[in-house]
Amino acid sequence: MGKARKVAGCVPVRIRNGTDEYEVLLVKSRWVEGVWLYPKGGVEEHEEAKMSAIRETREEAGVIGRLGPKLGSYKSSTGKEVHKMWILFVEEEYDETDKRWKEVNLVPTLYSILLSERGEVELTASVPLRCFLA
Repeated sequence: MGKARKVAGCVPVRIRNGTDEYEVLLVKSRWVEGVWLYPKGGVEEHEEAKMSAIRETREEAGVIGRLGPKLGSYKSSTGKEVHKMWILFVEEEYDETDKRWKEVNLVPTLYSILLSERGEVELTASVPLRCFLA
């Protein structure tokens, strides 16, 4: 078997307005219907995994921020990919006209999902282009 493809991404988090609660950003999969993912993608030959994670998050989710701790590494179920993931503390969110958000037209409308204190997931409202879990 050949070398595993290197993939890197971020778990973008922000503080919900007016609270001390964190929200987690997800993007809808372009390949599998109904699947929500953290932004991630292939590590280019000239890149470090950290830089790839930041770039992929900017391109797919339209957010930038401060890179936090590495969450870990794992192999895909097929063993063909090795994923490395970091926390990203969101400091800026692009609007859909910002040219830095390269995949804005590839990401379908997303939904706002809240996680209650009891650990239950609650679908609350449609939000164009972004979804933050809380």
